[in-house]
Amino acid sequence: MSTSHPPGAAASLTGALEEIGDFEVLLVLAHVFAGASTEEELLATAGSRREQAKELLQRMIEYGFLERRPRMHRSTMAWAYEVTRKGEELREVVALLERFGERWSGPDAELLPYPRARVAR
Repeated sequence: MSTSHPPGAAASLTGALEEIGDFEVLLVLAHVFAGASTEEELLATAGSRREQAKELLQRMIEYGFLERRPRMHRSTMAWAYEVTRKGEELREVVALLERFGERWSGPDAELLPYPRARVAR
């Protein structure tokens, strides 16, 4: 019998990764968890990719990771992005990935040069 998802826990992981869809979702959530909330603050992290970042923010609203609400910011009305319950459930995942990155991808990381060749088991 062929299925699109592996059985058991792997199916849950596959489903979660498909729901997140893009690692950039986690990067945006990391910025929001760190205190960025206005569109301008979030787009400032995108550099030359502002249009793609705007599209990503819109998709994150559509998929239920963020909500957008008007808010006063520096004496003007601005859009504020807030994490939804669904997005909030990824806070620990983002924190774990940050710690993993600090440990394994920094200058003192104990890794083979990227990209690493797959090791056969």
